Amino acid sequence: MNRISIRRRRSIGLTVLTLILIVFVREPTFVTAQIPAASLSDTSKTEPGTNEILWYGELDAGTRLFRFLFKAPVEELGKGGATLISIDEGETEFVLKDVALDENGFSFSLPATKASYSGTLNTDGDSIEGVWSQRGAKLPLKLRKVASKPVDAAKEIWIGTINAGLQKLVIQFRIYADASGKLSALMDSVSQKAGGFKADVNVDGNNLSLNVGSLNAKFAGEKNATGTELVGKWTQGAEIPLAMKRVEAEADSKSLEPKRPQTPKGPFPYDSKEVTFKNPSAGVELSGTLTYPKLDKPVAVAILISGSGPQDRDETLLGHKPFAVLADYLSRNGIAVLRFDDRGVGKSTGNFNLASSKDFSSDVEAAIDFLKLDPRVDPLQIGLIGHSEGGLIAPGVAASRSDVAWIILMAGTGVNGKEILYSQGQLIVAANGGDDKSLRTQRTLQEVAFDQVESLEPGADTASVVEECAAKVLEKMTKEGDAPEGTDLEPFEKEMQVTVRGVLQTVNTPWMRYFLTYEPGPALEKTKCPALAINGEKDLQVDPKLNLTKIEQALKVSGNKDYTILTLPGLNHLFQTCSTGSPNEYESIEETLSPRFLETVGNWLKAHVK
Repeated sequence: MNRISIRRRRSIGLTVLTLILIVFVREPTFVTAQIPAASLSDTSKTEPGTNEILWYGELDAGTRLFRFLFKAPVEELGKGGATLISIDEGETEFVLKDVALDENGFSFSLPATKASYSGTLNTDGDSIEGVWSQRGAKLPLKLRKVASKPVDAAKEIWIGTINAGLQKLVIQFRIYADASGKLSALMDSVSQKAGGFKADVNVDGNNLSLNVGSLNAKFAGEKNATGTELVGKWTQGAEIPLAMKRVEAEADSKSLEPKRPQTPKGPFPYDSKEVTFKNPSAGVELSGTLTYPKLDKPVAVAILISGSGPQDRDETLLGHKPFAVLADYLSRNGIAVLRFDDRGVGKSTGNFNLASSKDFSSDVEAAIDFLKLDPRVDPLQIGLIGHSEGGLIAPGVAASRSDVAWIILMAGTGVNGKEILYSQGQLIVAANGGDDKSLRTQRTLQEVAFDQVESLEPGADTASVVEECAAKVLEKMTKEGDAPEGTDLEPFEKEMQVTVRGVLQTVNTPWMRYFLTYEPGPALEKTKCPALAINGEKDLQVDPKLNLTKIEQALKVSGNKDYTILTLPGLNHLFQTCSTGSPNEYESIEETLSPRFLETVGNWLKAHVK
């Protein structure tokens, strides 16, 4: 299927850079919102005595229209209690910082997406005219005071389910008519909490068609005699049958959220405490949770180190909270656990986007120093458990400090980032049904992007080299017979430029530049403490055959006498029991962490914790 230009908000493992993925992968292009103002109505009045401020905003972000609701108790303004609810991303709540609201105006920042807003209050105090800034774009944004979330009032709402291989995705069409009767439409991927995609709509009798240009997707269907059902085909690289039903209200994505039965729920047989600690070398303060058994003696403690991307303390992804599940399991079995928000995420300070794995290593070292001062912790039994990128960081810290008692590498890497991403791209494209042409194009795109970024100065603007890079990709595709010919070439060339632009922006970051060339071998060759390196057999993001072999070779060189290398059958990169290992399965699997994985880690720790 064709590549879709919605990327995942967070990656729990090492970054996936693929050209072709099944149907949708998401990331908020803009965390804001809009639908036509004429289609909204307030449905309740302010409750007497309420102490909460609500502002509603609409923003046109080009190919998408978003809606958002700003919410804050009055007493929390400026204290970090303000949130922005992105209605078109499943009503996801984002924590706002630097919030200021007074008689002059309103401003805030949203670190998770590098966005900010600043506006001026009108004389009546009920609306704000301002500018939303994000990723170089500056867009006008008007906010109005509301009593509750406005209700969408589309002329027609249609909902159906796309069966796309490994995924079943609920999608929604919202159709509007202005005063003159002219129609407009928005499309939402309800299951993926990604909505507001502009679509051209055409109605001819009982026939209805939509064209979602930004997704290179179309739908054409026919209504039944009563106008309650719509049967047709969704076309997005391939044709997929799609039956829609007309409904009165837009879908509630929260009601469609998959079950997560392993997410811990109290009461707990261990203590839990919110903690903060400083990394003085970086000038950041990190916030986390310390869980510890109810014992009358100092205990061993595990520091959990997250995978790539801005992660909270639970390593939350798609409703899964793997670090919360792991911490709960370990603390029930006598091990204290510290898990913390990445810098610039949640309650931690700092700028995530300016940091590399080296910087995150210094945060882990700060965590070790913090725990050594806690009387409940045995300072001789502080260990590290790193997932994915965290499995790259843990050996580096252990190699430089003699006070790391043991390490566990969950899908840790044994080769440099380039090799990881080349391998990852081929495995995922193949698992998603890609043919030889798709595999070649994937590799070509990565090679050109990596070579280009290496030639640029850090922080340089990649916009000026997009056309050049796209031309290089197309040149190689033409030589291999993979590029279209004739009139099909021009639109393909434009699409390739869009693809290249996105990949270059992803690659040209401090984290990625460091990751591409970092060799984990030297640190592993200096790791003397007990080590467990464990992978899922079906991990497509960090291939166990490629990486565990290199990790074992390096530990042998180190002279380490106590290491274990394990591959667990049937598990993916997140250590879920899976079918193919494709990232497209992550969300549909209810299991967060396989019991086999938890027992394996628990048994290894019992043998290594005094």
